[in-house]
Parts: sequence; structure tokens; C-alpha cells
Amino acid sequence: MSLRNFLDGHFSEANLNEPYQIIRQLQTLYPNSVHVPIVDQYFPIGQFLKENNIIVKGHRSETLTTYVLTLTGSGTNANRSINSKDICGLTSFSYKGTDFLLYKVEIEASGGNCGPPGRSSTTFWNLLYDKPAGADLMNADAVGKSLVKEVYDWMHRPDDNNIWVFDRGQWYQDEELTKAVDSASWDNLVLEKSFVTGLQRDTSTFFSSEKIYKSLGITWKRGILLLGPPGNGKTESLKALIKTTPQKALYVKSFNSAAGSEFAVRQIFEHARQFAPCILIIEDIDSMVTQHVKSFFLNELDGLVQNQGVLTIATTNHPERIDDAILNRPSRFDVKYDFTLPSEPLRNQFALKWIKKARESASEIENLFARSDDEAIAGDIAKRTEGWSFAFLKEL
Repeated sequence: MSLRNFLDGHFSEANLNEPYQIIRQLQTLYPNSVHVPIVDQYFPIGQFLKENNIIVKGHRSETLTTYVLTLTGSGTNANRSINSKDICGLTSFSYKGTDFLLYKVEIEASGGNCGPPGRSSTTFWNLLYDKPAGADLMNADAVGKSLVKEVYDWMHRPDDNNIWVFDRGQWYQDEELTKAVDSASWDNLVLEKSFVTGLQRDTSTFFSSEKIYKSLGITWKRGILLLGPPGNGKTESLKALIKTTPQKALYVKSFNSAAGSEFAVRQIFEHARQFAPCILIIEDIDSMVTQHVKSFFLNELDGLVQNQGVLTIATTNHPERIDDAILNRPSRFDVKYDFTLPSEPLRNQFALKWIKKARESASEIENLFARSDDEAIAGDIAKRTEGWSFAFLKEL
């Protein structure tokens, strides 16, 4: 029996224990192999193999990854149907002289009419390889466990400079975001000097004050909120701050997860606590922390589990939409920086900056300003753009 046929039949059973049953079937299909199951939705073996230049092969003959179980009705009379997406769930690779087969299985069960709203999700992996010569039953899985440990050690290595991003229920290292941060600079921003200095000081002072927090019996954590209309430098300031701060940055794109937003919030803060001291960034917090997830978010942010060494920086374009328990409760987001629309002097400075860029670029652009005075152009722009954001000025 193939694994696909087994799964199709298995989901018609009245009582399910999917991971256990599927792992047993894998053991039946590969009776002479060593099996190392890993029940972890975020096991980053794919990125580990890629960074170590290990060639990974997919096997289209075994497609099993996402099976969505739909339940209708209730109790023993519930009807079960199975739909699947053909995504390659079986891969093979060689590492340190051992040939591995790797299965990844994701099972999403939809509640239908007889369960809670949303979906529950189970993800597990199964490493298979030939038993090493001379190994007995007690230590045959040592090779697989050693690889698993290497993957987790790599995931949490302290010298890693890539930015971790959480999206769609999982953490991953984002090379594109890392490149964007590497190109950021405070010199590219047009903000009041005291504003920038304060933001830098609040960040650096927090990370250098662990002993002071502990001596006072205070949890070493803090929250900073960047607020204001879009297009006035919040995101660019975050990039510059990440670049100039030696602590690791963790970036949250959404609370969406197949297992629900509460599960996602738990995974986010557990990850932050593992990487502490670190910066945890939550952009557009007003749209993320809905009423459904608010109490769970507050418990993780400021509950019984202490987020030692976690500096949470959130951004919002609409502070009026944020619950007062988040916005004005001490020890959550005590420090707020308001990125207001730029004043006339700042608009003048911004215009001068872009005129200079135009003059230094191609000749056809430079000729647009050939007979004009930079200060006169910038002053005219600044006077005529009251209420404009930096983003609109950039387009102009």
C-alpha cells in the first residue's frame, strides 16, 4: 500500500491520531530504515541545507504535504472528507556521508459544523536513513539526532546576522529584508536631530541597563511605539535602528496561522525569549491586535512569563484604533515617538537632498535644474507643500 492510499483511507476512520498512525505507516513502508520523527511546525531544515549548499531532490511520486480534513455533522455521525494539495512532501539529500529521506506532513483539520471556528494544524517531519554498520537498536538513531541538533544549533547561532521574519505561522530568515536593512542609514532620513538621538538613546540605554533593571527588581523589558501618518519615516527609521543595534531583530508580518492567531502569538514571543536580548518588531499593530487576540497578546507581552531582554517596537498609522490597555498601560509601550507631517524647514531640507541627487545623476535629469538655484527651488517647494508627507514629497 502506498502512503497516499493509506492516508485517503485513514481519514475515513472514526477516531484519528494522525501523526502516530502516519509515522507507523512510514515505518511499515521503510522497515529496514532508522526513523527519527520531529514534531515541530518550524523545523528549519530546508534553510539549513540551503545555507550549507546541500543539494535537495524532490520526489513527485510521493506528494502528501497538505491534507485538509473537513468535518460535517457531529459526534459519531460526522462525515469526513479529505482534500489535498500536491506539494512535494518527500525529499532526499546526503549529509556527512549519510543518505537521508525526509518526509514533511502537514494536516489541517477544518472544524466545519461540529467544531470550533478556524482550523487546527499538526506538522511533523520524519527522517529516514539506513542503519549504520555495527549500530545496535539503542544508538541507531544517533546520526539522525545529531543532524536535528545541528539544525537547531544553526537556527539559534549567536553570530547570525540575518533578520528573522514571522509570517503565515512560521519563522524564517529573510535575506531580502536583511539586504534592505544593510542599505539603510540615518543619513538618508530627514528628521529632527533630537528626535533621532532620543530614539537611538532609548534603544541603546535599554540594552545596556540589564544590571540596573535587576537591581531594582524590575523585569528587563520595554516597549516603544512609533506612530503617525504613513510616509513619514517610521519604517526607514526602524531599518536604520536595526542596522545600528548589535542585538538580533525579529520582525512580525502577521498573526495569521493555520493553527490560529493565539498559537501564532505564543510562537512569536517564545521565539523572542529564546533570542533575547533582541528587538521584536510589530508593524501596524492596530490591525494585528484585534479584539479576538487582544487578551492573549497582552498576556504574552506583559503576563506571567517575563520577557527578559525583549525590546518590543511597534508601529501604527492609526493610534486611535489601538485599545487603551495597550496604548496607555505602564510597562507595555511607555515610550512613544510621533512621526508627524514634516515642518517647512524639514520639507526644505528634504527637497535640497533630492535636488542634489538629481544633479549627481544622469545629465538629462541634471539639465532640469541647470539654470536654477537649489535654495530657491527647495524654498519654493517647502512653501507650497504644507501637509505633505515625505513619501509624497519624494514622488514630487
